[in-house]
Amino acid sequence: MFFEKHVQVPLSIPTSSYDLDKYFKHLLKDEKERSGEFAEVANALLIAPTPRTIKRYVNMMYENLSAFEESGNVGSASLAMLLAAVILKVDSSKGFDAVANCAEGDMAHFAENLKAVLESLGHDDGINWEMLPTLWRSKDGIYVDALKRGDFLSWIRKLK
Repeated sequence: MFFEKHVQVPLSIPTSSYDLDKYFKHLLKDEKERSGEFAEVANALLIAPTPRTIKRYVNMMYENLSAFEESGNVGSASLAMLLAAVILKVDSSKGFDAVANCAEGDMAHFAENLKAVLESLGHDDGINWEMLPTLWRSKDGIYVDALKRGDFLSWIRKLK
């Protein structure tokens, strides 16, 4: 956990007590009103998100965003989806590469191809892979939000 950096005694802190929405409001520069989307990404992808790891991912998100802005390669894509792409790249290089390879392939069968590739990898990282598709589902879970998925895949391609 994050206290291990300062205290050499193993501590177990219940991560369910963190208010990630409030923490994201504190961390985000221009996206405070959309903090719920960022909290949703962290809760969906990370098995045990801590304030320390969240801050690290947000800092990396802004570093990548700055690089993309300098190259004029940003557009209006969702920053929450950039956060998701950064989390995947940091926590699972094999999984990130699998998503990137599927993003370059047949988009009509993206979900099936990704599921098959991810099942074959046998992940033992900090990513909750079963929740990945929830990033681009609507709140009622009935249909897939193609715009969100497109933003996510766009960021994946840029980070590759």
